[in-house]
Amino acid sequence: MGELIDFKNSLGGLPSRYRYEGWLRYPEGQYEAVLETWVTFRLMSSNRLALIFNIVDPGKHFGKHVPAFFGVKRHRGHTREKGGFIASPRGDLMDLFYRLNPTSPKVRLDRVPLSKLNDIYRITVQDVVKNRKQKKHPHQLVYSQVTDVKLQ
Repeated sequence: MGELIDFKNSLGGLPSRYRYEGWLRYPEGQYEAVLETWVTFRLMSSNRLALIFNIVDPGKHFGKHVPAFFGVKRHRGHTREKGGFIASPRGDLMDLFYRLNPTSPKVRLDRVPLSKLNDIYRITVQDVVKNRKQKKHPHQLVYSQVTDVKLQ
């Protein structure tokens, strides 16, 4: 199938309300959002984690889900919604966790309390227009992802 990735099957244990035939595309920009859940999955032999944000801005995209993807060192147990993982010590996920939760003491890498990220955040959404080989996606395969998250 080439570069086409079936995210529905890649995110195995994800509840049906988050399953798509590929992620959706939204206009690029900033939105207010809350972290609804996370899911662990494997993609191309890599351990990954997707934070699923729910847009709470009033308007056309209210209630829609946008993912932010991170690499993790390894998974604990099966890949699933709110699955266990061991974070990379200096990885992007830990950087984001401490920026969004600045009063948190240092946490163990196998017990990162993502459930404590329960605030309203300002997310930046951008289109993914290139594949892993840096070739442009056809416009039908372009989807949106969260590229930055900030406290309000």
